[in-house]
Amino acid sequence: MPTPLSFPTAAPTNPAPVVPPLTTEIGTGQPPAVSKSLREIDMQVWQRYLVVEQKQGQEISIWVVDNDRSMIGLPAEVTVKMPNGSEQIFAIPPTNASGQASVLLPAIEAPNGTIIPFKVCIAAVAEARFCIADFFVIWNTP
Repeated sequence: MPTPLSFPTAAPTNPAPVVPPLTTEIGTGQPPAVSKSLREIDMQVWQRYLVVEQKQGQEISIWVVDNDRSMIGLPAEVTVKMPNGSEQIFAIPPTNASGQASVLLPAIEAPNGTIIPFKVCIAAVAEARFCIADFFVIWNTP
């Protein structure tokens, strides 16, 4: 027959530290003011292929929603770090009625195993850019 588990009954020897009140520009103990019109912008980015051959282009796609509603007509750009260290920027067409858009990148000449980092950025609200970074790999199969 299994032995029943026993749990310690003593109080912890190190109680949690006392946290001082919140201090903000408004005053002690008051949280900062928050607008009632909060926006929750969600952007997803994906590439068609995780591994791309040297002579093959890569497709980058985005999906953008604002409070679960598709953001229509939103332009974006992809910045690709090339194997020589330079960066190339490609415009993504404005998002469609579903909040989605894609761009086909040209083929990138690079040795097998080269990691190609990229980031996709949108300007969803005035003076604010949102970016997501990812990568794909160049690999030629025999």
